[in-house]
Amino acid sequence: MTPPRFLSGQGFVDTVVTHHTWGSWAFGDVASLSHQYAAMPSVHIIGSAWSGLALAFLARRAWVSILGCAYPLATFTVIRSTANHFVADAIAGALTLTLGFLVQRLLAGRPAYPPTPVIGR
Repeated sequence: MTPPRFLSGQGFVDTVVTHHTWGSWAFGDVASLSHQYAAMPSVHIIGSAWSGLALAFLARRAWVSILGCAYPLATFTVIRSTANHFVADAIAGALTLTLGFLVQRLLAGRPAYPPTPVIGR
């Protein structure tokens, strides 16, 4: 389950080490508190898709909804280009979020984001 950035010599570059990325989970004292090999599922995708969907469904302006939809796509581009995740990690993250929404629907008996009128659409 290791991220591809740890597979040096396979065409991947560890951007955290190469660019001395400040603020990442592999930086300084934080590295001792994080699990650097836990890339599955991608929590980057879970978090960005969750907040992006909230923006898309709850926004009152069309352009905000579009930004909400674009956010997980931008996150996917970043996690792939920095070699933090494989595509399978991102798919597993999306499936994990989908499962969470399904469980919420079963428990609450309604969708997480009910349809709301949007101004400007």
